[in-house]
Amino acid sequence: MFVQLPIVAFLCAALVLVPTPWHWRAGNIATLSVSAWLFASNVIYGIGAIVWGDTVLNVAPIWCDIGTNLTVLFHTASS
Repeated sequence: MFVQLPIVAFLCAALVLVPTPWHWRAGNIATLSVSAWLFASNVIYGIGAIVWGDTVLNVAPIWCDIGTNLTVLFHTASS
């Protein structure tokens, strides 16, 4: 397993939230929405890297369904 993948995903998820208070005070709804989408997608990628880092078996079928549907939603919303 590449240990760097979940670490970088969770680090990016945390870093995306750093400017959130400034955008909240300024009322930048679009920037807050993008930050929320990026945070959620990075968390999903991080959890996926932990769960399926050593195996190709479906060890978490419900999380697989939730993560796949949200990932498709993220890609559809960003295009």
